[in-house]
Amino acid sequence: MYYHLSYLGAPLSYLWLSTTPPALIREEMGRAWDMGARRMWIANAGDIKPAELQIDYFLSLAWDIEGTRAQPIETWVGQWAQDALGNGTGKQAAALLGDYYRLNFARRPEHLQWYLPGEKPHASPLTIAEADERLAGFAAMERRVAALRPLIPPARADAFFELLDYPLSASAAANRRFFAAEAHDALRDADPAESWRRARIAAEAQETLTALTRRYNREVPAGNGAGSWRSSPPTANGAASARACR
Repeated sequence: MYYHLSYLGAPLSYLWLSTTPPALIREEMGRAWDMGARRMWIANAGDIKPAELQIDYFLSLAWDIEGTRAQPIETWVGQWAQDALGNGTGKQAAALLGDYYRLNFARRPEHLQWYLPGEKPHASPLTIAEADERLAGFAAMERRVAALRPLIPPARADAFFELLDYPLSASAAANRRFFAAEAHDALRDADPAESWRRARIAAEAQETLTALTRRYNREVPAGNGAGSWRSSPPTANGAASARACR
């Protein structure tokens, strides 16, 4: 059984953030097990980062599928987060990750553009109000990340940033950048003042993404110069990009 936790290829890759929900991994690998795929499982993760949780869950299923898939996803994720972050934060982290998967699997951060390579660019099918509702979900998630951040023990601060803070905050900024830019284009003639307000939001989101990714790639002590692969955000037009950090 060959399973993609990340993907490079047509029609669109997803290499930046790991947004495959553990519930989907359980469903699909459980089906494979039930149909007789019991000798070899291979996970394509692209790299260990940023798919630590997905890889761990995949391997837990492979080691003890009956015991692992019998656990509620929230229980497994909560214990995983507790082991990584400590200080009784597992339940809160699991709830946050649940929101992260719900929002991002509906549309992966790498796929915010609604057209395929080679096609004429076109806007998403979301109205401005629908996009704003989606962004409100991300904003609520960001507020909960900010509330959890002071509870993390200092020794686990880098782990918290890499495992939870960066993917949640960066995916929120990526959505804010994309949909604010779309709103700018849509409102340019009808409401110039609001259009330019949205343009500023998009520019600020780009700055946030740049700062977050610089910290992830260069400022976290364990990552600087470690020679591991580090993902980068999709470019401004939505195309996925990645780079090696050595």
